Amino acid sequence: MIDIQPIREENKLSQVIDAMKKADDGVDNPTHAVLKDGRIVGAFSFNNVCLQFWLSEECNSRESLLAGICMNAMAQDPGIESYVIPCRKDSPYYELMGKLGYRKIENVDLFYKD
Repeated sequence: MIDIQPIREENKLSQVIDAMKKADDGVDNPTHAVLKDGRIVGAFSFNNVCLQFWLSEECNSRESLLAGICMNAMAQDPGIESYVIPCRKDSPYYELMGKLGYRKIENVDLFYKD
């Protein structure tokens, strides 16, 4: 049987991070530990907000950059400091994402639940 516990102490966070390192896998910013027989076997993160944006080709590069800066500032206003942005490979922004400070998450497909 599994047990889900919120991570409220630095010690628990360290244990979760160590378990993820051992597994060479994990999540960013874990908020909950998944335990089985008292051992950490997983983690959830409710901190990873997914932001999406769309801009018409009518926007030039300066306007696109300004929109991105505004989006980042708007995310920080309620305290969101890190987030995920899906970007299609055929997007004109795809090659720019790394240059704009975004880290590519390898071997990941996004799934949407509504």
